[in-house]
Amino acid sequence: MKIHIKTPDGHNIKMPVPVGCAAFFIQRLPDSLFKNVQNKICYPFNTLLTKEIVSLMLSQCTDIIKENKGLEVIHIEAKDGTYVSVQF
Repeated sequence: MKIHIKTPDGHNIKMPVPVGCAAFFIQRLPDSLFKNVQNKICYPFNTLLTKEIVSLMLSQCTDIIKENKGLEVIHIEAKDGTYVSVQF
């Protein structure tokens, strides 16, 4: 998996993350992050955004993720020039 972040102030971050390590990193994210995102998403979808469910979905989809290398699942371009991309 590749995570690419560009900011308007010139920071350009490219991080390769092995798919096998992604679940480990998800478990290390703070619970407050999930709570903040849950508050911004309407019901019933906000109940699906927990650390346990995201880890479970990732572990169940590992084979599919590996088969679809290069698939871009997140592509965000903000008005201020910020760019975020997540590819498998």
